Amino acid sequence: SMMFSKLVGLMFLLDVIVFSFLGVIGFAFNDVFAVSTPPLVVMIAVSVLTGLLLMVIMSFASYYLSVVSFKLGLDPDNVGIPVITSLIDMSGAYCFIAVLRLLGF
Repeated sequence: SMMFSKLVGLMFLLDVIVFSFLGVIGFAFNDVFAVSTPPLVVMIAVSVLTGLLLMVIMSFASYYLSVVSFKLGLDPDNVGIPVITSLIDMSGAYCFIAVLRLLGF
């Protein structure tokens, strides 16, 4: 239990670091190519909130997909990886739109 909570904490920390960096990169590219962009703080907030929401959804999805596939006698790696890869693309877009709408964009 203690190990699990440390891993979850590390996932959240890594999520914040990576998605903050993506917000900065998005802002920089918009600036370089003269595309109008929200302020840097907003870009980082949208990125981080989207990443956190997506991480929570994908954590639950991957856990339960692994459990179900194992109970069905299937290899969770062979089932989980393709399904989660497909699911994360669609879910990422929906999470991004949801965060933009939540923040009023």
